Amino acid sequence: MKEWDVKRQFARVKRASKRRSIQLIISLSFTIVSILSMAFMTFAFYTNYTNTAKATAIENNIQVIDQISWNLNSYLKNMMRISDGMYYNVIKNLDLTSDSMNKEMDLLYEANKDNLISIACISQDGALISAAPIATRKAGVDFTEQSWFTSNEERMENFHFSTPHVQNMFESSNYRYYWVVSLSRSVDLNYMGYNRRGILLVDMNYSAIEQMFSRVNEGGTGYVYLIDSEGEIIYHPKQKAIYTGLVEENNLAAANYDDGNYIENFNGSKRSIIVKTVGYTGWKIVSVVPMKDLAAPFNQLRAYMMIIITVTIFLIVFGNIFISKIVTDPIRRLEESLNYIDDGKFDEEKIYIGGSHEIRHLGRTIKSLVAQMHKLMEERVKEQKENVNPN
Repeated sequence: MKEWDVKRQFARVKRASKRRSIQLIISLSFTIVSILSMAFMTFAFYTNYTNTAKATAIENNIQVIDQISWNLNSYLKNMMRISDGMYYNVIKNLDLTSDSMNKEMDLLYEANKDNLISIACISQDGALISAAPIATRKAGVDFTEQSWFTSNEERMENFHFSTPHVQNMFESSNYRYYWVVSLSRSVDLNYMGYNRRGILLVDMNYSAIEQMFSRVNEGGTGYVYLIDSEGEIIYHPKQKAIYTGLVEENNLAAANYDDGNYIENFNGSKRSIIVKTVGYTGWKIVSVVPMKDLAAPFNQLRAYMMIIITVTIFLIVFGNIFISKIVTDPIRRLEESLNYIDDGKFDEEKIYIGGSHEIRHLGRTIKSLVAQMHKLMEERVKEQKENVNPN
């Protein structure tokens, strides 16, 4: 008897184990499928969003570069017009043996003094012909040793733009000397019908260029700087730190870049580079944005998504457990009702009928079988009684 009880308990444990396995399989299956689907959708959304956001950020930087390029081009063209006006309207019409250009130069300076520091005309041998607003050269200053002078000696193109420098060639009553960018060109000077070469120098106020770039660098990520065709820095937001060696810049490499977008590694940092050449000058505007700054806005999104994913997984797991319980509970109750048969009780009224359509159909089928078995058992008992008592 005890052995039979043990076997029956073992059978019940086995059936319960199988029942839990169905519930576990349903829960795990739905959970795994849901999590994989969610992970794929999250990855696709995040990848698309980050790529789009980075492309948008780069496009915004390109627009900023285009805008500052337009402003700088307009500024430089204005300086070139001043130079052209002085040369073609004044110098070419004068015979310097008897005429002077001082009045015209003063008028031109007064009309453009917001953007100019000085205008000067120097002969080929370094003699000062005329200058505005100051016409007195400082003692010991040799024009022929200036970089703007030698660049015109070496190259005969129309215009030459220097890197920023302090203009201290002329005497100043207030002893103030300004940072300038010099625009110089070779000109023909007329002396009694004979042409001698000279140099027309227009010193542009460097602060105007500085203000253009300072406004761009006030906010946002990264920074923008300006170099000449050789890679010499014209403007940089950390210019003083670079000159003192505290900060390094990849300006020499940037000088070799064509216009466009680049990704470079510099001092262990991955950076997005945008380069645009300024017409007439060979100068290059360079936008630098560290890739970590481009990715910074995504850190908050990533943290937010991790919270959403964690909560969603929690809901999926418990939701699937709840659903699987609803699905498997009618099976469990039907199985429990079959224990009456194991005990030898053929009471079809005890058979559970409920749950989904399939489980109800199964319950009705089992109930019908139990009823038939019950009827057969009663007939068999009746036959045995008749055999025992034939009379």
